[in-house]
Amino acid sequence: MSPSAFLTLALKQASAAFARGEYPVGAVLVDEEGKVLGQAHNSMRCDSGHAQHAEIQLLMQHQELLYRNQYKVGLYSSLEPCVMCLGAAYVSRLAIVAWAANDYWAGGTRCIDCSSQFVKQHPLRLVPTPCPDLEKESVALLRQFLGSRQSPKEAQILGPYLTAPAFETCQLVAPPPVDGILSHLQALEASPDFADVEALMVGGSVGRGEATANSDLDLFMFVQSSRLQHALHATAKTLLSTIGKVVLLRGPIWVEGFGYSFTALYEKGNIIQMNVNCINTLTPDPMRNQRHLMLFDKNGSYAACLASLNSHNSPPTVPPLDQAATFCALRLTFVANELAKGELWLAIRHLQDAREQLFVILRVLSGALPPWLNMNQPAKKIEEQLGSMLPADLASTLPRYSQVSIANAALTLSEQLVAATRGAPLEPQLFRSIDTAVRLLQSKLNTYIYHHVSP
Repeated sequence: MSPSAFLTLALKQASAAFARGEYPVGAVLVDEEGKVLGQAHNSMRCDSGHAQHAEIQLLMQHQELLYRNQYKVGLYSSLEPCVMCLGAAYVSRLAIVAWAANDYWAGGTRCIDCSSQFVKQHPLRLVPTPCPDLEKESVALLRQFLGSRQSPKEAQILGPYLTAPAFETCQLVAPPPVDGILSHLQALEASPDFADVEALMVGGSVGRGEATANSDLDLFMFVQSSRLQHALHATAKTLLSTIGKVVLLRGPIWVEGFGYSFTALYEKGNIIQMNVNCINTLTPDPMRNQRHLMLFDKNGSYAACLASLNSHNSPPTVPPLDQAATFCALRLTFVANELAKGELWLAIRHLQDAREQLFVILRVLSGALPPWLNMNQPAKKIEEQLGSMLPADLASTLPRYSQVSIANAALTLSEQLVAATRGAPLEPQLFRSIDTAVRLLQSKLNTYIYHHVSP
């Protein structure tokens, strides 16, 4: 069964709760093989207990099984679990929690700090609203229940659902040009739907004024720390959906050094990436924070935050030649190790990393890069830092997908590494260490080739 099938079962339970006059929430517990372990719905009125939520009932009924199968069971709910139920999901060491519709009033993701050490130590995967059709069904059931009781909390619980669901705002069939997108995003500053957004910036090649027809858009959203959870699970998705029709969305995913990351694929193939941060998650990194194109910064809050962070940090200066030579030798050693284990794909990945580092060395020695690269300089695309033309002698290091071809390519690359660094402005001890490492590597690769070449 698929996640949509599990959420459909949860909605059936929610309908059963509605029929009994209960708050319409249902949940389903599923093991790693897709077997339904149990189903439940809210029964607070019937059982006279405020804790009789569907999710809590399931977790309590199966606590022994959950103890024996940590991070192997999933919970699927018709509505975003509250702070009690989501906290219990973390403590129960579930593998996944998915829900059909968001709860903008009591949703657990709006109350639990996802950047806390407790949350980070539990690999619980949160999947909000994966099925738009089921999202509409859950919202319709909630509106019917709340409307029949004239609940004053209806606007708080349903939030943006009372105006327009996120995926119904997608009206653009073809992606507009970058200028059109930027104008559209700038206009959102005055929109009450995006009151959470304190600042919005564009980075990457567009932010540096180097965009081409093939450039993707990198957005940076800054919000107040108290509104981070709402921004992650509502505002960010709504903003992305106003640009065009989203066919695939990944996020929010925590990426160390970047914050919470979203990647949206639109129907015409263009991709937009967006990082969301507050003052507690923002990382002082001039390479990412400088030369951004600022679309808006309400009250200068982002600029003040960034100035405060940068005043306490002095990024180091990195020597690319020393670093690249060391990294290249180590990656070539990884190539030999992965070949010995039969992991050809990993060997090719390490070989590609080594080729890029040799490329850096050649460009430094040719004068295209300074021997020392100040990390305070704005980030540049690799093609612009290292040149768009690949040296002809690197072409011989492109392997075919075979063990011997990869080994031969690594051998060629190791010889070029020694030739490039001989006489280069490296510390003598560093050059001797690299030379020793390469000799060991070449011996291992030659032995490997001898045993794998057919007579």
